[in-house]
Amino acid sequence: MLDKDFALFWLVPAVTALSLWWIRGRDRVLIPLVMLLPAVVKFHPMTVIYLFLVFPAVVACTWRSRRASRGRMILVMATMSGLFIVVLLLGDAQGNHQEIRKIILMDYWQSLQGRPLHYWVGFYNTIPSTGLPSDTLIYRDRWLVLRPSVIVGCGALLAMHLAFLILVVKQIVHKRKDSAARLSPVMVGGGVVMLILWGIWCATPLVLSRTPYLSGGYERLHWFAYPFAIVTVAVGIESIVPRSIRRIAQMVIVVFVLLSTLAVRFDFPMPFESLRGWNSVYEQRRAEVHSRQVKWQSISPERTLVDLRPSWLNSVDRVLLLDLAATQDYWLTKQGTYWPDCYVEAFAWDRRGDAFIEDRENFYHLLDRQPFRDPTEVSDLRRWLHSKRVTLVVDRRPGAADYLEQIDPAMTRVDGTTFRLSEIQETPLEKKAASAESIDVTAATP
Repeated sequence: MLDKDFALFWLVPAVTALSLWWIRGRDRVLIPLVMLLPAVVKFHPMTVIYLFLVFPAVVACTWRSRRASRGRMILVMATMSGLFIVVLLLGDAQGNHQEIRKIILMDYWQSLQGRPLHYWVGFYNTIPSTGLPSDTLIYRDRWLVLRPSVIVGCGALLAMHLAFLILVVKQIVHKRKDSAARLSPVMVGGGVVMLILWGIWCATPLVLSRTPYLSGGYERLHWFAYPFAIVTVAVGIESIVPRSIRRIAQMVIVVFVLLSTLAVRFDFPMPFESLRGWNSVYEQRRAEVHSRQVKWQSISPERTLVDLRPSWLNSVDRVLLLDLAATQDYWLTKQGTYWPDCYVEAFAWDRRGDAFIEDRENFYHLLDRQPFRDPTEVSDLRRWLHSKRVTLVVDRRPGAADYLEQIDPAMTRVDGTTFRLSEIQETPLEKKAASAESIDVTAATP
């Protein structure tokens, strides 16, 4: 709940509602609206893009309102356009799309030589003829397109279409009875959102076939419709539930949600646990939640992060993480360096240039356990480890000791997964190079 979910289900609805009220003349809401702008820009790169797609629906809902100000509408749209440009110019780790694309291509071509793929499988779906599975993207001839299941395969988005049709039928019936009946804002907003949604899908071949490096963000654009889908479905259900039992139906839903929450908290099963669509993600993962609870209860609440620090980890140690499971340990991550992540690598490539490529080659040589063809490769790799001041290597995979001993026969085993490298004597040139690199890296760190 710390990035996309929070942005989608809290920031986007909050900013949308506040903007709608401000357009209608409620001046006081401008204060929280302005206070939320930094979060809109920095919390997650997609937030401002979702808002940019949502605001046409807001304008459609308020354009005929007597209380709405056209000037305020224009100002809101101009502000969102400015924030959109700001997000693009910031170029954070997820903004280096072209570098990400190059890294994915580099990794894929290396995999054809027998090396493993290192990143999420969805990244490689923009490369033609990979044969890798994809839930969202597919190549049709030379066109990269979104699968229709992105929209029609989602229960909320599919139900939004049905709810929209229900609201349209209801509007037609009311129009026959009362010629002055006004359009429902939910119906207008839902209609505009559906047009944007299918517009994004139809534009996919033209956009992604020319700029496949944008696919990571483009395939998520339909997420902006989820809040609107929830509202449209709720209003559609309300419109067909008889008024006499509407209050009872609402109370049943509230009780169901509260019972589900209590079931998770106190670990008791719900009658609907085995029924798909009526159960929750929490109920499906109760065993996992229970195992975590047992693990947490085994740790004394009096212990702190300092107490959890391994006794063999010195404050000056720098850890090379060759096992992704090690990144879950706070102290190893805090003092760790280099692990597979294309977002971070793209950011580093953009900031450090060709120096990053050399580091990447050395790291993945160790990660993939590439064989050494001659002693020069061994000495070069050991010199690289020393220049990066790596003192500990964490590798929980079988055979780690045998491989690392080829690089440093004098290393010591701290435990079954951690190895301490021996110190080697630095030459004056190596000291000067290490000092210069430290200054360059520090200057490039935001």
